[in-house]
Amino acid sequence: MPVTPAPAATIDPRSGSVNAFVPQQLLANAVAITDTGNHDPTTDAGFLYADCTELGGPKVVFVNSTLNAAMTIQLFVSSNKTSFQLVGTAVAVASGPTPLWIDQNTSGMAQLGQPYPYIGFQVKSSAGAPSSGAISVTLFARSA
Repeated sequence: MPVTPAPAATIDPRSGSVNAFVPQQLLANAVAITDTGNHDPTTDAGFLYADCTELGGPKVVFVNSTLNAAMTIQLFVSSNKTSFQLVGTAVAVASGPTPLWIDQNTSGMAQLGQPYPYIGFQVKSSAGAPSSGAISVTLFARSA
């Protein structure tokens, strides 16, 4: 069963101020993957994109995977909801019960701090097809 993320707080190391992040949208809800293909908002109905036009500031993503194969996740962005492109580099998600927080400081994900109007994620296996489990991806944004 997927873990439901709660609001998160981080402390800015430069200013010492607390940043509260609240869930904005579930981008993948316990999607079972059983192949090595690409899974993203353009190829799989289980993966959604988020409309970030009203969200300012950096984003944080919570990934919860119970897939029994290692996966990668990469940021998928668009300025118009019709033409998406991959940016940054893929981030590894280990096999098994794996909760993972990703932010703009995660290697390959600096673009999470950019004001893209629409974002989603591409997930694919990096070590053979999973035979069990699922993956969920939740977008968080800084609270006002």
